[in-house]
Amino acid sequence: MPDSKESYAIAERLSSLAGWAADHGAMEIPDAVVRRAAIVLCDDLAAIVSASRDPLLYGLTDQLMGDAGRPAATVFRGGRVRTDRYSAALANGAAAPWNELDGGSRRVPCHSGTYALPALLAEAEAEGLSTRETLRCLVVAYEVVTRIALAFGQPRLDLHPHALFAALGAAAAVAAARRYDRARFLDTLAIASTLAAPGPFSHAVRGSFVRNMWVGAGSWAGLRAADWARCGLAGLLEAPCDVFHGVFRTGCDPESLIAGLGADWQIEHGFHKIYPCCQYAHSTVEAISELLPQLPPGLRGRDCEELVIEIHEKGRLLDERQPATVLAARFSIPHIAAVAVVHGRVDTETLGAASLVDPLVAAVRHRVALRPYVPDLLPPNDRPARVSLVFAGGAKFQAECLCARGSPSKPFDPETIRAKVAGICEGIYPGMSEAMDRLVALHAATLDSPWEETVSLIAGPTTSGSNR
Repeated sequence: MPDSKESYAIAERLSSLAGWAADHGAMEIPDAVVRRAAIVLCDDLAAIVSASRDPLLYGLTDQLMGDAGRPAATVFRGGRVRTDRYSAALANGAAAPWNELDGGSRRVPCHSGTYALPALLAEAEAEGLSTRETLRCLVVAYEVVTRIALAFGQPRLDLHPHALFAALGAAAAVAAARRYDRARFLDTLAIASTLAAPGPFSHAVRGSFVRNMWVGAGSWAGLRAADWARCGLAGLLEAPCDVFHGVFRTGCDPESLIAGLGADWQIEHGFHKIYPCCQYAHSTVEAISELLPQLPPGLRGRDCEELVIEIHEKGRLLDERQPATVLAARFSIPHIAAVAVVHGRVDTETLGAASLVDPLVAAVRHRVALRPYVPDLLPPNDRPARVSLVFAGGAKFQAECLCARGSPSKPFDPETIRAKVAGICEGIYPGMSEAMDRLVALHAATLDSPWEETVSLIAGPTTSGSNR
């Protein structure tokens, strides 16, 4: 277990972080940070909506609502379906990472918005929070959970961050929404840290859909942690250090909890995605996108004899050769690269279920050779890929991407994210584009109105007295 000095240092700085989170008012957050939160909210909400027609997920939400309590919060699966806040948080939490379109932190493996939003949106709708207050809580929760992830970084990516940090992100969001004081906020975080799960990262690579449920379960658990703290149940102050550093054998960096707090906003170090696959694969996709137009007329990438991918260390974890599910496909560099070479693009259509049985994709996939990218590079170029297509007779064509678009150093312009959100939502929630425009513009009347009114703009009016 951690020594007393480590536990004390973590407890002291976590108390400072909880105090900052409890005291932080909406007016203290710079407009640029609030605007960034609005983009994160809309982008991650679109990721939830993108899974709304998945039959497996649809069956899960049907099951949840069949045993639901008072309708109070929206499940974003099309229409205005409402259920109790706990079931809504679980359902939306499961949907959030389903299609691998949600954003995350570029500094540490942690999808902070994904962890905070499902519980926060349920709480905000159920309790009548303003949209401005909802954005404040997102900023605060994003800050808290990312800093905890930074403090307890893994030397190797053995455990998936969804399992480790989803409950903490949800708990921080709900504690912020309920305006808990320092002591109760700290109790909430201490309880939530003990609800972390030992979910192996390999479950994502091998395509187990329970990986998505780690976010759903964490969203429910974070809400309950905030309930239990309000009832007077308290976690031990040393619980986060005991759980993460002691049990899960992570690193321990107490200063990450407070360094630059209130000035170096973690939400500004996040990434966005336009490709529905693990972000570790995006540099490979972009290198292939650059490479294919270089090929001479008549030479097709799918006809290569070998597809060599030199890739960063985390990317080499994504080595599944025979992905059995769509989730596994989204965590397979060989499969993603083959789809990119065969179709010239990677999106939800080309990387869908049909790709798993596509003989052309399978043929190219088996020609992929994964090799280390040498030398290791420093951030922001620490996730590079170099791709070579080798043809009969020795002809070789090569391209590389040092840093994929969507990262803080190569951000998408706002219109790209807006187009992504509109493309996902237009046939399901046509009001989403207008809502995003208002939120990103920090439209005062929208921010000062209840979050429920923004949900009505997105999803339509509620159906009184029913959770269906």
